[in-house]
Amino acid sequence: MKHNIRIIQLAILLLSANVSAQLDSFTWLDDEAGLPQNSIKSIVPDKYGFLWLTTENGLVRYDGQEFKTFNSENQNFSNNRFLYIAGKKEIDSLFTNTDGQNDIILIHKGQPKRFNKKHAYKTPIYVDGLFGEFYAQCIPNVYLDYGTRPVRYFRSDGKYFLLLNKRISFHTKYGKKLWEKHFEYTDTNSVFMLGSTLGYIDPKGVYWECTEKGISQSNELIGKLPKERSYFWNASNDQVFIISNVEIYQLKKIKSGSLNLKKLYHGSKLDPSNLSSFYYDEANSILFAGSATDGLGKFEVKRFKTYKPDVLLSTRSQVFYSVNELEPNVVLTAAGYVIKNGKMEKKYNFTRDRSKLIIDKEKNVWVTGYTSIFCFTSKSNYTEKIKVLHTDDDCSALFYDNNDAFFAAVNDRYSNTSSLFIKTKENGFKFEEIAKIPAKVNQIRSLNSESLLLCTAVGLFKYFKATKKIVKFEATKNLAVRNAVILNENEIWFFSYGKGFRLLKDNKIFKFPLDDNQSLLTAHTVVPDKLGNFWIPTNKGLFRVKRNDLLNYANGHTKKVNYFLFKKDSGFYSNEFNGGGYPNSLITQDGNIWLPSLNGIVCFNPEQLQPKTSAENVYVEEAIVDDQTIDIRNNSMLPRNFERVVIKIVAPYYGIRENLILEAKLFDGENSSWTRVHESGKIAYTKLAPGKHKLVVRKRIASENDYKYLTLDFCVKQAYYDTTLFKALMVLVVLSLLFGIYVVRIFYVNKRNELLELKIAEKTSKLQDIITTLRETTNRLNAQTTGNRKIIQYITHDLKSPLRFMAMLSRDLIEDPDKNQEQLSESFLAIYQSSNQMYGFVENLLDYSKLNLSQLEKRERTWVYDIVISKINLFKPIAMNQKTKIFNQIPSDFTINGNPVLLRIIVHNLLDNALKYSAGKTIIFSASEHETHKVIAVIDTGVGMNTETLEYYKSLSRDFNNRTDNVGTGLGLKIVIELMVVLGAKIEFNSSSNRTVVSLVFEK
Repeated sequence: MKHNIRIIQLAILLLSANVSAQLDSFTWLDDEAGLPQNSIKSIVPDKYGFLWLTTENGLVRYDGQEFKTFNSENQNFSNNRFLYIAGKKEIDSLFTNTDGQNDIILIHKGQPKRFNKKHAYKTPIYVDGLFGEFYAQCIPNVYLDYGTRPVRYFRSDGKYFLLLNKRISFHTKYGKKLWEKHFEYTDTNSVFMLGSTLGYIDPKGVYWECTEKGISQSNELIGKLPKERSYFWNASNDQVFIISNVEIYQLKKIKSGSLNLKKLYHGSKLDPSNLSSFYYDEANSILFAGSATDGLGKFEVKRFKTYKPDVLLSTRSQVFYSVNELEPNVVLTAAGYVIKNGKMEKKYNFTRDRSKLIIDKEKNVWVTGYTSIFCFTSKSNYTEKIKVLHTDDDCSALFYDNNDAFFAAVNDRYSNTSSLFIKTKENGFKFEEIAKIPAKVNQIRSLNSESLLLCTAVGLFKYFKATKKIVKFEATKNLAVRNAVILNENEIWFFSYGKGFRLLKDNKIFKFPLDDNQSLLTAHTVVPDKLGNFWIPTNKGLFRVKRNDLLNYANGHTKKVNYFLFKKDSGFYSNEFNGGGYPNSLITQDGNIWLPSLNGIVCFNPEQLQPKTSAENVYVEEAIVDDQTIDIRNNSMLPRNFERVVIKIVAPYYGIRENLILEAKLFDGENSSWTRVHESGKIAYTKLAPGKHKLVVRKRIASENDYKYLTLDFCVKQAYYDTTLFKALMVLVVLSLLFGIYVVRIFYVNKRNELLELKIAEKTSKLQDIITTLRETTNRLNAQTTGNRKIIQYITHDLKSPLRFMAMLSRDLIEDPDKNQEQLSESFLAIYQSSNQMYGFVENLLDYSKLNLSQLEKRERTWVYDIVISKINLFKPIAMNQKTKIFNQIPSDFTINGNPVLLRIIVHNLLDNALKYSAGKTIIFSASEHETHKVIAVIDTGVGMNTETLEYYKSLSRDFNNRTDNVGTGLGLKIVIELMVVLGAKIEFNSSSNRTVVSLVFEK
């Protein structure tokens, strides 16, 4: 019975010996992916990284992410049935035409534009009628199916071959024939250009080539031609492909000059009759195919190889958790599969638990069986199965160190503890318990020759072998550590499932930023390669990152980490890798890295992998303003008052979209920041202010550090009232209005003056009475007691000027009684104003005389502007008479802490004094406020003080109480100085030949 079971098992092994070859297949992008129609005639790249496709419903541009269609709906095309593309991308000059050559289209700067049909013969797509001369652009080609016709094959230097009636000739670019010979060929759809050579492979597989020297047979074809073959050629791409039922080859010249037949595809069956064109993007290892019915095919030449069983013995046969190296470059899995020389075979049956796989120095295989540990001996060819440990609990970890010792951890089912076991060479196959661990252990690693690192559900622990002491890394407290990679004792990378990966260095924990999709939350391990990279498998793809980038981030030298993502298109069957086993990664002696996944084992060589490249630049396609599309490249003016503008950014890239990083910044203030552009390439802004704006877009690939920048300057249209012209006109209108007001005001003032002169004439008699009253008042003041001597001095001083003025006027009237009426009026007006001025003096005197000592010391908030205005009005007639201008530049809200009565007297005397010496000049009152004091300044542009007088008043202001100078000339300033002393303020004098400044300084 046992013998029969062994036979059955052997039969199963033989049936399952074949391994699935990783068959290639195209991913087809059709109308559901954005194509306007599924028939593609031609595929040609341009200078800017775009792919251009011709369909029967328009010309299509592909940037690796989406299609943009140009047809009669958005262009001035008369026909949407496009045929072929030809030209030179290097000079940004590609041409295509519509059916019947109704439209000739030039593709330039990433955009199509109609070309003048009169010059069609100058383009590489010229066709002279149905049977006339034809410029060859590609094969297959519908124009080659219309019988015998002359066909030109152009070289890059302008010289060309002419094929007609099985004869071929070679011509200069001006048409001069250099040679002509017989050329035996069966089908023009098998003739192609490769570089500067015209080539043909006859039915026997012999390669013939035509050069400027003539025709020759070449034996320099490297590779075996398939028996059944079809040819595809495009002059713009300078690529030739040979297609069989299941294979695609590229015919390519190598450096030696020989032709190399390179296999690009081996997979599902192909129908060459349904294929129209091919293009191979060598930089990105992507093969594009055009189909008559299925749209655009996209196949990425696999850079990763995945091994999985061809025959599945169970529903989980393709799931792998651990791999190890049985022999140099021979890989063994815990499921018993061996991968050798590119083939995978089922050779051994171990256990159903495929999570642990250890190979010792004697090539014995050690695996776990959930609650047990087994050894399969190499001397029995792994048929002998020895149970070396059995428990009722879970065997969670198994580890083999360089000292030929095994360590195992068994998790207790009923508590959060584990038992640690050891098996040494001296113990044979027996495990011995050596410690209790206060946590459930997930993995065991060797920290150094003296200690182990334990990955547990509550952090990392250190176990000392000699003392059996257990120490917890407190920095990892409460982190469920699933795996750890130790590069050295001070660089421990560990992984917490669902929480990403961290670095333990210098007893500190460093957490790293995640990718945009947060796939790194499920990071399983890091695998270092010789190029300084870390490879990080996750549940959502494989990441590559520079180890130094991570260390620089941990050290604070950079704020970003560049992760580059690989996914299923690169050659995986699944994006989900497994990390719970041991070993969960492997580097074989040939440098290949092996990673177990949910659907096979992934193998790759890091040195053979290059990241996807992209066009150097990034481009702005258009702007959509409230559903209105604007070509913002040629029209940078946007309408005003829009709600939302969407700017479309394009950046050709044919790799995984997550690896293309597009960011934009609108420079509209100090708070501008970089914003990630949506995957659609669109970035939106709402209600931009009128005026100029600058949008900067930057692009980089995740594996690169340098950005490529694009700057777009555009403008939002301004309203008429926001324009400079309108503002200038408004200023002109305001100035004109002010001028008009000024003219009206002058007219009004003149009329008013005339009325005042009439009133003065009427009240001349009253002035005589007022003068008499003033004289009597003066006499009474002179009779005051000695105690009021100073008051008398003040009023006498104040009254002197108007009296003198009135006396002068009176003398003039007496001496010249024959004055005319106008002169009399002016004299009487002056007398009236002077008397009115003296009336104000008297009023000030009365106010002053009523003040006792306590009232003189009283301080209150005093409005300076009103006092100055009142005094200016008082002296205005005198000023006008002597043509002196007085300006009050004191703010209306300027105040000091003082006595308003004394301030009026001070201002009065200062203004009176200034008028004496400023005839025909200017007097200005101004004010300023400082941190500790306020200043009132009286400035006149009169003759100024001489040096002796100036020094006198400065000395008097510094020591007034101790001076005994008698009253005399300049009494007004003495009065001011004395009153400033009373007010507890300071007065300062500054004078020159044409300017005098008296400053009153009051403390706040």
